[in-house]
Amino acid sequence: MNWTLIIVAIILVFVVRFLIRFIRAYDREKSMITAHGGMSSIYKVLIDGILEYHSAQIVESKIDYIVIQGTFTDPITNRVCGEWAVSIQKAFALLNVRYNAYVDLGGGEKSHKSWEFRSDESQEKILRIVKDKADEWNSYGIFK
Repeated sequence: MNWTLIIVAIILVFVVRFLIRFIRAYDREKSMITAHGGMSSIYKVLIDGILEYHSAQIVESKIDYIVIQGTFTDPITNRVCGEWAVSIQKAFALLNVRYNAYVDLGGGEKSHKSWEFRSDESQEKILRIVKDKADEWNSYGIFK
């Protein structure tokens, strides 16, 4: 019984130490992002490139996370027929980019793609990869 309590206490100490280190590292990361002007400043080329799409707008912006969203328009009826979103999150040495889209033409189609890039990767390269995925919807003539 005593050995079990000792082992549990040791494991608990290691878990608490790990959590404290993680929280401190995360706070340092957020401070670094803030000191450099935030996500909009650090990843300006990437964000501005995505915002070039006609309906794109920033819908959520946090210290280490930004979401850009837009809509698809039916070329015949000129009404909204779907939506897309790109989320960009800095996670220490990585930049996580996620693309989601839904189009309600002919029964509906969904598209999801996630990438992980080094946080110092060329923003032009990242933008090209994201736009290549997003432009797959151009076959419908709805993504401008």
